[in-house]
Amino acid sequence: KNPVQSTKSESGKNENIIKPTKNGKLVFVFDDAGHNMSQLKPFLSMPFPVTVAILPKLAYSKDAAVALRNAGVCSILHQPMQAVNLSVDPGPGAIKPEMYSYEIEAIVKENLAEVGPVIGLNNHEGSLITASQSDIGTVLDVCKEKGIVFLDSRTNSESKAKQAALERGMTILERDIFLDNIQDKNEILAMIDKGLEIADKKGYVIMIGHVWCKDLANILSEVYPDLKAQGYTFLTLQELFNELN
Repeated sequence: KNPVQSTKSESGKNENIIKPTKNGKLVFVFDDAGHNMSQLKPFLSMPFPVTVAILPKLAYSKDAAVALRNAGVCSILHQPMQAVNLSVDPGPGAIKPEMYSYEIEAIVKENLAEVGPVIGLNNHEGSLITASQSDIGTVLDVCKEKGIVFLDSRTNSESKAKQAALERGMTILERDIFLDNIQDKNEILAMIDKGLEIADKKGYVIMIGHVWCKDLANILSEVYPDLKAQGYTFLTLQELFNELN
């Protein structure tokens, strides 16, 4: 895959050097921090910039937020929202379909205050809420007021987040790839490859994984040197947002 050119080093020996040919930007977001600290640990010292999404109102939500800030890792709120499947419990601090807009606004602000300061938020579950232009619009109003980024995790192809953002003259970001729907190294590598194809075409890709996927941090750390050598750059969600605006 990589064009290798042979060059003579100063000592006169031939050395193979990979010539960087890619210029796509890769953004990795890891969801579901806050359940415990052991799962989070590998993501505090990744060899490249990452973004971690913290669930609110869990035993370790605040501790996770502090650990991420202390490690200099970009963090966002992982805002729970009701899924289309009503039997799925989105967890504490969730946006429910029966809520009025002032209630949605209050819960999002409360959650942001708990784990903040953060640079943005994305949805946890939420296929029902993101499909409601008014409900997701209320979430975007809070993002606009706070000056933070909204990332649509795209748990529903019927998401109305983009339309709600257009109404408000806002730019939002959207997930391209879920890395670990199947927790198997080869499957994860295949999803990374899919992500790279998107980055090659679009200029960037946003890939979401989860802190509870036990090999994910290792797999990404292993492939990082090769991806860097190919010319890919690694950005936080905030850095990508800044570049696109």
